[in-house]
Amino acid sequence: FKNLLGKKTNECNSEITKRKKYAEKLEIFSRAVEALPVTVVITDRNGTIEYVNQKFSDLTQYSFEEAVGKNPRILKSNHQDQDQEFYKSMWETLLAGSDWYGIFCNKKKNGDLFYERASISSIKDEQGEISHFVGIKEDITEEKRILDELKKAKISAEQANKAKSVFLSSMGHELRTPLNAILGFSQLLDEDDNLPPEIKQKGYVRNILKSGYKLLELFNDVFDLVQIEAGIMEMCIEPVDPLPVINEVIDEVKDKADTRNIKIITESPWQNQFILADRIMLRQIIRHLMSNAVKYGRIGENVKVHCEKTRKDTLRINIMDRGPGIPEEKIVHMFEPFNYQGEDQYSVQGLGIGLPIAKKMVEQMDGIIGFSTKIDEGSTFYVDLPLTSGLTENKNEVV
Repeated sequence: FKNLLGKKTNECNSEITKRKKYAEKLEIFSRAVEALPVTVVITDRNGTIEYVNQKFSDLTQYSFEEAVGKNPRILKSNHQDQDQEFYKSMWETLLAGSDWYGIFCNKKKNGDLFYERASISSIKDEQGEISHFVGIKEDITEEKRILDELKKAKISAEQANKAKSVFLSSMGHELRTPLNAILGFSQLLDEDDNLPPEIKQKGYVRNILKSGYKLLELFNDVFDLVQIEAGIMEMCIEPVDPLPVINEVIDEVKDKADTRNIKIITESPWQNQFILADRIMLRQIIRHLMSNAVKYGRIGENVKVHCEKTRKDTLRINIMDRGPGIPEEKIVHMFEPFNYQGEDQYSVQGLGIGLPIAKKMVEQMDGIIGFSTKIDEGSTFYVDLPLTSGLTENKNEVV
């Protein structure tokens, strides 16, 4: 009997020791949870609160005693987006045994709103049935306030930028009128045989014309960029034979090419191929790319225009120069406004917006623009546009 009693006593002491250690661990766990900088809420399967930590009370103004026995809906603000579906989806996820993540718009005891980023998980008993839920929530009220202010500022900036673009576009029409008058009267003076010889000899009129046309070219580039950004540029998509357009542009830039002793060569191994494009936009795109090829190509070298089918339904227009190539550090910035291809941005005239304009126009026509380059060997810029028959109906739209 004594042996049996001693054995029972030892078993009791061992059990007491285990329980004491278990209680100590629970105490450590409880202090750790209380010290967490996030809200902790534990409910039973029906959502009745059984435990909240101190952070919960600090944030919501509900004490432990006020919260326990209640449902978390005491925090419900009725400001949750799509309120009914929101909570329905949450409970479907939790009751399926999955973790739920989301953001709550809740209300404090005094009525103030606050936002929490929440993670809720289910706790299962020994039979594998859900017995409790535990929620870990972080107060993100200040973070959301800052994000909302940034969104408002972004919208305001976008609206201001749109208003600026529309204003510049309208102003552009007003500026073009006197500029065209200057060019028109300068042409009349240049063609007037009765003009005193000394004026023509000094080249005054021709300088006016040259500067006027340069100003008009720069102005048109800015005007195009503004119209595209403002979303008011009209576009007419139709079947276009690119070869005549290319030849028109070659005639335009011939004088510039001649001054640099550059010859423009075309290679077109196909006939009567049509692409879907806006003819005016296509002409401007090719003009920008060809002007750059002449501008940055080496004196005495050739510029080559080559067209090829890259796929059954795509035509690629390549414009190749024999210039110095594009430095690696500038490649990623080539289609940004006010950037230049050359090493010295002051060695050439222009605003550096030709390529950005070309890119925007190509993309408006559902095309692709790109380039390849090698230092000391030159660069090739290309435009891919969809091929079509010459019978497609016109498609008028505003971009």
